[in-house]
Amino acid sequence: MFKFILPVGSGSSLCRDCVSERCRVLRLKKQLDEDYKEISNLVKRATSDGYWVSKPSLRSWRQLALEQLEEDEEESKHSNGQTNGQGPHINNKFGMEANVGTEDETKTFNEDIVCTHGALSILETERKLVSTEVWTKLREYFPRAPEFTHMQEPCRQCLTLEQEEKDNEAVSKMMALEQKNQLLNLFHEKNRPVLTKWPQVKRRAVDCEAFNFQFF
Repeated sequence: MFKFILPVGSGSSLCRDCVSERCRVLRLKKQLDEDYKEISNLVKRATSDGYWVSKPSLRSWRQLALEQLEEDEEESKHSNGQTNGQGPHINNKFGMEANVGTEDETKTFNEDIVCTHGALSILETERKLVSTEVWTKLREYFPRAPEFTHMQEPCRQCLTLEQEEKDNEAVSKMMALEQKNQLLNLFHEKNRPVLTKWPQVKRRAVDCEAFNFQFF
């Protein structure tokens, strides 16, 4: 338990709400450190089911959570507790409420494995499969993070576009190779068409008188 002790006879006093908030932040930071160590050990274990998590997000989740905690702490100092006219709220592990649809640090977690069509990215090297236990702990800090189970198929539209790009690239390479071979054959005088018999030009007698040639 965290305690704040003031010097005797100082005549100073602290706001009860401020002290409570400060104690809460210290407890959460301690819990964050413990969760970070536990998750770091759990992700080392291979799993065949669970959830897909972005590798960059998995490396930086502690920093993102800490920044969100500090941001929430700063906002709580200026908040009057009124939420009239605001949208629905979702609580994260910090106990803070965030408006759905607002821009904040929690929205960046795991979003880099979402393709432009809003589905799971086809880049398998950019994501890692983690256990349900790990994902549950991460969701406590990032409740609005995109969620993809191990059964989720990659975006079909992205797969189609990727295949079309590969096909076009293969055709381009084949055409370039064919043109290169043709140029080499011309240079080395190979594979040229061979005529077994030259075409005969029929000659016909020309009547000079018909042209009224005059000789001097």
